[in-house]
Amino acid sequence: SRIKCLTQLRDDHAVCECGDKFMRGNYGSLTEFWIDEGLIRKRVQEMSNNFGIKEFQFEYAFEGFSNPPNVSNDEWKCKMQNRPVYLATLKAAVEEVRSVEGRSWFAVHAAAVDRGDMELIAGQW
Repeated sequence: SRIKCLTQLRDDHAVCECGDKFMRGNYGSLTEFWIDEGLIRKRVQEMSNNFGIKEFQFEYAFEGFSNPPNVSNDEWKCKMQNRPVYLATLKAAVEEVRSVEGRSWFAVHAAAVDRGDMELIAGQW
């Protein structure tokens, strides 16, 4: 079948890897970024080894809705449920996902903004 995006196949893999045809494995979510770095690494390994998960969504890791987290801080609170997020735990999760040849990304709420962010609400972005 013909690829319909700007993808180049190289060594039996796609460079941009878009579309479900190019998913590396099953899909899973990580949601607790206040836990110990060793525990998050263990969870990634278990998800990959036991369930074939290679696509990891990081839910509840953002700080607010209008801007990305300030990664110069070691920790922040996620606007959803006021959950703590530790940068070291996030980095450990990313490293472990890479070690299982997976991919990871932040889940965001695309239509949400921080309360009082009138500039973004007005579409000035």
